[in-house]
Amino acid sequence: MGKLQYLKIILTSLILKPTMGLSQIKSDIGKTVIISVESPMNPPTWALLERELLKANAAACREFYNKYFDERGYLQCVERWGGDDGPDDAIENVADWPILHALGAPDDILYLYKKAWEGHLRQYTEAKTVEVPFAK
Repeated sequence: MGKLQYLKIILTSLILKPTMGLSQIKSDIGKTVIISVESPMNPPTWALLERELLKANAAACREFYNKYFDERGYLQCVERWGGDDGPDDAIENVADWPILHALGAPDDILYLYKKAWEGHLRQYTEAKTVEVPFAK
């Protein structure tokens, strides 16, 4: 049994049986816990607001991508290789899009991120400079 599965069992046991001691929780390892919800209920307001926040962020990502990236996934900019404004800074704007997707944003957000990332790698691979040894 992996550490992650062991941790999951402990956390699940603590949530389901908060008064149990650790020795009792260890005895639950390997047992199947079934949670049955019999009565429907409306989602809480905060959960609906979180969904709206995800939608708004996804819309902003699409708008940003369409404005600042071309069809190849290249950032529409002058490539710079400086210490304060280089390739790592150019891609930072989309760096958290996979997290947004993991939280529940639509799949197209992950697609746009991957297209931007692959485009970024190609764009800065093609960009050459004589001023920065790494980029020669």
